[in-house]
Amino acid sequence: MNKTVRSIKILAVFLILAAATESFAGKYKEIYFSSPKYLKRTTELWAKQSRIVGELKNPPPSFTIEIYSHSLGKIVRTDSFDDKLTVYETGWLPPGTYTLEFKADGFDKSFVKSLKLQARTDCLINVDFGKIAYDRNY
Repeated sequence: MNKTVRSIKILAVFLILAAATESFAGKYKEIYFSSPKYLKRTTELWAKQSRIVGELKNPPPSFTIEIYSHSLGKIVRTDSFDDKLTVYETGWLPPGTYTLEFKADGFDKSFVKSLKLQARTDCLINVDFGKIAYDRNY
């Protein structure tokens, strides 16, 4: 193989890697979560279900929470919110183990993994959408 063809192939590989990396470059912010706390509920409304609730700090114009059920192996609920709220709630969920994925433009995807919900409880998780933008160079 002559040196020109080899140089072109190396340049092509470099450009492909640079283009793939570029999609990860830019500014982003992080999302922070409080540790889960469980609030007992005694009314019959909570007899076979639970909710995830919490306070919001610095919410972006819009964001979503996807709730993945480990027992069902699929997303069971997607809730959308806006920056006019200071609290959120997911609605009723049966007892089980869930993973929450928080998505918002300009923020890294963030997860609360293996969250265990029990009947007759609200699970309190406060969410703080960070204000500091970081450079991402990978």
